[in-house]
Amino acid sequence: MVTLGVAEEFAADGIAANSFWPRTLIATDAVRVFFESEIAGSRKPEMMSDAAYFIVTSDSRKTTGNCFIDEDVMRLHGIGNFDAYALVPGHPLTPDILI
Repeated sequence: MVTLGVAEEFAADGIAANSFWPRTLIATDAVRVFFESEIAGSRKPEMMSDAAYFIVTSDSRKTTGNCFIDEDVMRLHGIGNFDAYALVPGHPLTPDILI
């Protein structure tokens, strides 16, 4: 709701507001500490940074008020193979705990 409200409030100024979340666990220090048994099923943080780049470089007047998932953003930009982002190649990925 905050994303939608901020997007509407600043739309006339060309300022975008979007939400963004990973489809799978991301290998951060928090995951290492609190979900150590799941770290092998995580992706590298670069997955999020690459997807975020596509969002922040999009036209802010057209790309606002969205709730993005990293994989969906990457696919929209022609990237569908995420193997390079796996922390442990070949290991089954762990879905993010909030999706």
